[in-house]
Amino acid sequence: MSTNNYDNRSQPNACNGTSEKITIALFGCGRIGTVHLKSIVRHPKVRLKWIVEEDADLAARVLDDVGLDDVLVVNFKNVGEVYQDQRFGICIE
Repeated sequence: MSTNNYDNRSQPNACNGTSEKITIALFGCGRIGTVHLKSIVRHPKVRLKWIVEEDADLAARVLDDVGLDDVLVVNFKNVGEVYQDQRFGICIE
């Protein structure tokens, strides 16, 4: 097995068979963002923790549509909160 930094198979994570979920932040709730969101909620090994969206009402409607109520919504000015989260793993834009 390769040990270079680009080979994520050597790191324990949700993609290689462990039970740990990957924590995701979704940037934007527009047309593409909602497509990503629907894929995220169907994936058993990811957890959506953050949505970064300027329109909090839009984010609330989109989350309600997919039945999520434990996702934190921040605007772009406060995106630092996402990056400071120790469990944050992937950003989807």
